[in-house]
Amino acid sequence: MCLGYFFGKGKLVDASHTKLISALCVNLFMPCTVFKAFYTNFNREYLTGYSSFILTSLAILAALLIIGFFVSNLFTDNKYRRSVCRYSLVVSNYAYMGYALAEGIYGSQGLLNIVIFAMPIAFFVYSAGYCMLTKRGFSLKKILNPVIVSLILGALIGYSQIRLPDVIITFTSKSSACMAPMSMVLAGITISEYKIKDLIGDKIVYVMTVIRLVIIPLTVYLALRSFCSQELTRTAVLLFCMPYGLTPIIFAKLIGEDYFFPAKLAFVSSIFSIVTVPIILSLF
Repeated sequence: MCLGYFFGKGKLVDASHTKLISALCVNLFMPCTVFKAFYTNFNREYLTGYSSFILTSLAILAALLIIGFFVSNLFTDNKYRRSVCRYSLVVSNYAYMGYALAEGIYGSQGLLNIVIFAMPIAFFVYSAGYCMLTKRGFSLKKILNPVIVSLILGALIGYSQIRLPDVIITFTSKSSACMAPMSMVLAGITISEYKIKDLIGDKIVYVMTVIRLVIIPLTVYLALRSFCSQELTRTAVLLFCMPYGLTPIIFAKLIGEDYFFPAKLAFVSSIFSIVTVPIILSLF
């Protein structure tokens, strides 16, 4: 993100470059990331053994969608900003930060737990969430975008345990590896278009940050600790204590919408997460 910021401030990139990066992220890197995750993890054994993870994730997802609908109406009258608020309250930066933290703190088992738990959210991101942020209607033709097609193919092939040729595995692996760094670079370039004082001067962003980093994870913790295993509770809290994600920036740039608001959310919440994430995870 810092590199993207300095590239933007140094005028080493322009609007055409960011449009290209957005298009590559949405149409190539993101589909490969989704395909790899589902092809690698979606199989009979994990689907059966982790049914409680998936059901809990679905319940929290439904609750956040309902809460996000009412909260977004309080914060803004702008229709697209409302969509960003609703989406962002549901989806954290779990893929780029959450996966890395889960593996780094809890090992390969922690990574597997969060990948399985995130499956319903991933489906939301690349179906309803995709349509929400790209202003596309809920028709079968529009929902069958490169990302959702990759999700379906990855799930079917992973569940069937079909062995793919090495060239396909290598291609998807290398392409998916580009998603996180290119998204962070794009976020940095986007942020460089504004003055830091403009990014940190919106009170609504701070309220949204408190909701994302403190209220949601603590509520999830209190709701699950008496009914679910520590492993499941820890996984849910880890996913939902992450800062706001970068996808709204990518999609907004792709369709030429206002990306200043999601950029502020990502910037401010990422800074504060340096403090809040260790505190929240200290519960375990």
